[in-house]
Amino acid sequence: AVQGAAAKKRVALAHLIFNLTTAVMAFSLIGPLLRVVQSTGLSDPLFVLVAFHSLFNLLGILIFLPILTPFAHFLEGRFAHLHKHESLFVSETAPNVPDAAIAAIEAETAHIISRVVWQNMRVFDPPLEPPIGQLPITWPSHRAAAANEASEDQYRKVKMLEGEILSFGLKVQAQPLEPNQSTRLNQLLKSIRHAVDSAKALQDVQHNLEDFFDSPQQELGAYLERFRRLTSEFYRDLYQLPAASDSLSDLQDYDDLLHRAQERKHEVRHQVYNDLHLGKLADADVSSLLNVNRELFNSSTSLTSALREYNFARIESIVADEKQRLA
Repeated sequence: AVQGAAAKKRVALAHLIFNLTTAVMAFSLIGPLLRVVQSTGLSDPLFVLVAFHSLFNLLGILIFLPILTPFAHFLEGRFAHLHKHESLFVSETAPNVPDAAIAAIEAETAHIISRVVWQNMRVFDPPLEPPIGQLPITWPSHRAAAANEASEDQYRKVKMLEGEILSFGLKVQAQPLEPNQSTRLNQLLKSIRHAVDSAKALQDVQHNLEDFFDSPQQELGAYLERFRRLTSEFYRDLYQLPAASDSLSDLQDYDDLLHRAQERKHEVRHQVYNDLHLGKLADADVSSLLNVNRELFNSSTSLTSALREYNFARIESIVADEKQRLA
């Protein structure tokens, strides 16, 4: 827990205090405790050791049970100063200067999208290989998590980053904004929400993917490989999307990507039903496979929507101009 988050340090401190207090009490009362154990008639040294260990743990529970509430309050006050911002830009920017604040949120949006992409590719074991090229964002760098960091910790940090950005965004919205500033801010906040939805969709089915990997059934292993291949194809296509553009024609690339994701979803679903009909899959396996297939699709569409909102800052005005021209 030394390098962990504040919550992990509090849990470790609770364990340390509980065990240390219990051990001190056990050694202080070792004579009476041994007599209690001996009175049970146990003769096997292993059973005696287990009984003694259980007895002083029970003693610890009896000591701490009446003081759980003040003990919890004590722990909550520890390590509060260790909170670290996940944000790289909004934490260093004043919300009362709209131009600078929105620029910071824009950079932070690119930050969270790139982290979600990195996290999503690591849901598979081994992780997916990053595609050639780069994401269609103007700031592609991100604070990569440690290679051995648990997936739930990565997702927790993405959620923390989302909260920091949204909290800052609310402060910016309280300022007097020009219409174009308000429009851009809303686009960025929508983009952030879509990105986190993408991460959540895969986080929710990671345990299913792990079950497929561990399963002795060849059919489930084959579906896992298919999910890997289709997801790799999606990210390969994602890295080929156009970045910020004033051209309506570039939107078609995003629509095409969404259409291909829909086709992949239908293909897998059809194959699952066909294998069920042939008796290759159990009912429980069908439920898990369809759930994974659906969440992979949701993750892909959410991520595509996040990039679309991020990149097409002037799309509403472009559509309005185009409608006016046609009229």
